[in-house]
Amino acid sequence: MIDNPSHRVAVTLEQQVVEAAGTPPSPRHNHTGDIIDNRLYIFGGGDENQEALNDLHVLDLRASRASHCTWLDVCGTTSHQRDRLGNQATMRWEQVTVHGEVPPARLYHCSAVVGRHLYIFGGAPDSKTTLVSDPVLNDMWRLDTRASLLLLSRRGMLSETLT
Repeated sequence: MIDNPSHRVAVTLEQQVVEAAGTPPSPRHNHTGDIIDNRLYIFGGGDENQEALNDLHVLDLRASRASHCTWLDVCGTTSHQRDRLGNQATMRWEQVTVHGEVPPARLYHCSAVVGRHLYIFGGAPDSKTTLVSDPVLNDMWRLDTRASLLLLSRRGMLSETLT
């Protein structure tokens, strides 16, 4: 309950397991998740063996129909493929094949969405990085989600440790 003298709002949260077709991302931690155009983008993080990842997965959050734009349009599939795959009435996980240079594996990074672009900044190259005494990543990447092109905007790598 939000208790404000001028507003009182009761908030009820409900949790449920979401059914989705396709192969979901592997278990991970310290990754980012961003929503663009009803699609959830999961990038990087660390896996069960504490190794950094640089894969990109997308979950279309709508029960898709062929008449709507689906994530498949992002990767440039043909209309025949889109009609065949887009008629599924469930959400679907896909690992995105990105064309162009791909960011190095990372975890503890941050992300932001501006329009149709997903920005990834910084992070640590592995789970052994202490974030206090070890070098961290200082680069920025931009993904155009409509073109499925990862465009690099380099700020370089921070070679010295942060104090």
